[in-house]
Amino acid sequence: MRGPEAVIAAWLLRRNTAFENDDLSWAAETLPPEVKPEVVAAAFHKARVHCEAVSIEKRNASLSWLQARGWRPSVSGIQPTIPEVGEDTETTNDRR
Repeated sequence: MRGPEAVIAAWLLRRNTAFENDDLSWAAETLPPEVKPEVVAAAFHKARVHCEAVSIEKRNASLSWLQARGWRPSVSGIQPTIPEVGEDTETTNDRR
């Protein structure tokens, strides 16, 4: 794979790996340096809760993190849809 598709695939792999490994440094690298650590963490968890390529457990952990701090999990009014653990997600999950 070459060109823009390779760049996108590499970015998605890095993002998904960061989400699965709780790597907040990835989120910090995507934001301006003056952004406060709590905002970096909130952005990370808001993005991860919506990411269908991430395990249900990690998505639920982000939902709990956001709710514990009074943050809403919605992004632009869109609520996350997180399947139950063990639910078949193959038909709805395109790993992006």
